[in-house]
Amino acid sequence: RAEYIRLIAIELQRIASHLMWLGAYGPDTGNLSVLVWCLREREMMMDLLQEMGGSRMHYNFPRIGGVKRDLPHGFAQRARSKLELFLQRIQEYEALYDESTVFLVRTQGVGYAKAEEMVNHGVSGPNLRAAGVNYDVRWAHPYSVYSELDWEPPVERSSIKGADCYDRYRVRVE
Repeated sequence: RAEYIRLIAIELQRIASHLMWLGAYGPDTGNLSVLVWCLREREMMMDLLQEMGGSRMHYNFPRIGGVKRDLPHGFAQRARSKLELFLQRIQEYEALYDESTVFLVRTQGVGYAKAEEMVNHGVSGPNLRAAGVNYDVRWAHPYSVYSELDWEPPVERSSIKGADCYDRYRVRVE
């Protein structure tokens, strides 16, 4: 049980991190509103992390061999409710970005990086997968209980030129 609880905390933190990235991307790509909206959604994730560990940023939750404490009563229902709302909103943001001419002009065909270059420079995570490299350490070398989950990391099929800024965005919103 503790391993699954730790995994929940890790993935909530990953969502919060991607929301910060997506929000910060907004003003650079012609959409200031997305910054505020993503911060709002990030707050939902931070609220859940605070509920788990008692702190917003350094929630001090994982322990060697377990976790600080079990999940609070009703946590699963509250988390499910917030995540359902989050999924609905992220689809709205995705549509907003993908239908924005300004966003598309500023991200498609810009900032190319080839898979080989990324591997040679030690790039990992969503930036590497945006270049078409099907590698995620959680999937390739599962730790914790990742091997018990049925999932695959999102991978973009970049052009011959390599991954552009749009490809890196797509991997993160997947």
